[in-house]
Amino acid sequence: GEERLEEAVRSAALEAGTAATQVHFGCDFHMIGDDAAGVCRRLREEGLRVELMNPPLPRFTDESSSDWWKTVLTPACPPPESREPFAVNLAGLAWPDDPCLAELSGLLGQFGVSVRARFFPGGDGMRDHARAAVTVASPWTPVARVLSPLLGERGFATIAPPAPYGPRGTQAWLEAVLAAVGAAAPDPGACEAWIHEAFPQWRSLREAAGDFTVALVADFGTAGEMCGPAFFFGLDPTAFLLDLGFRVHVLGPGAAAARAGLPALPPEWLERLSATELALEEDPLEAVAGLGLRLVYCDALLTLPLKERGLTPWSIDDLHPGLGGAEKSLRRLLSLARRRLYSDFGGHLKSPGGTGP
Repeated sequence: GEERLEEAVRSAALEAGTAATQVHFGCDFHMIGDDAAGVCRRLREEGLRVELMNPPLPRFTDESSSDWWKTVLTPACPPPESREPFAVNLAGLAWPDDPCLAELSGLLGQFGVSVRARFFPGGDGMRDHARAAVTVASPWTPVARVLSPLLGERGFATIAPPAPYGPRGTQAWLEAVLAAVGAAAPDPGACEAWIHEAFPQWRSLREAAGDFTVALVADFGTAGEMCGPAFFFGLDPTAFLLDLGFRVHVLGPGAAAARAGLPALPPEWLERLSATELALEEDPLEAVAGLGLRLVYCDALLTLPLKERGLTPWSIDDLHPGLGGAEKSLRRLLSLARRRLYSDFGGHLKSPGGTGP
């Protein structure tokens, strides 16, 4: 229970000294009933650096005062004159120590904008978050439904542009943030120029990606929902994959409408984008196999059925924000696209309950 948790965390925090102690949970503690957030809060009040690393998502929480983020966000709005006009918070984009946040902070710094706090998940410099003029949040639903209302109730301004994935996505995100604080906009194509300078192999890697097609398969809901930032972890996956140089094929109910509803993209990108409309009752994997697609994202299916059919699954874990993240994502997806493991041996795998090895 809570007493054993408090004793264990206090012991670990005292041993850690000035380093932060992170508390993680396997099964969700909201379902058990223990006030794990309260335990961590009490230990922080004792002066110990304790962080609860799985903040509540909407499906597990109500609007009670015990919600974890309500305990760390400033309960009252400070006077406007105490805020820094060219300071922002970054929320819901990545863990505070992720290199992409340092990169994004550096890009903003080139235009005179400082980052006061980076949080959700985790927290970095939370005591300074009230000094920022604007909190830049991810538009992903679990972030938007938790943070935006809480910040709004306290009088803090928030914006939620699509997350900065790829040169084009990072450029659009940077422009939105700078516009929100009234700072000068970057030159058009600045992020494209920066990534070429930072990663000399970017052009050749992107050209290599043109030989492969990445499939986005909606087997739960519609293709339009799957490809939207509110569902897909805050980013537009179609635009990002096209920015990386891949051909992209969208499959599922509403795929044609999803393709037509994309924001304005370069004409040469649209030439690499195709769509296959599926009825709700159709098996998406049959359609994928029939089209000869191999590198597949599905939004609901487990990966084993894909591997059994010789398909190579990919996930959000293979995608990374920022310019350095774009290069990392491109290398990762190219590695998966060239992998022959499942196409050669996937037929020997069996789902649980099967008769194979």
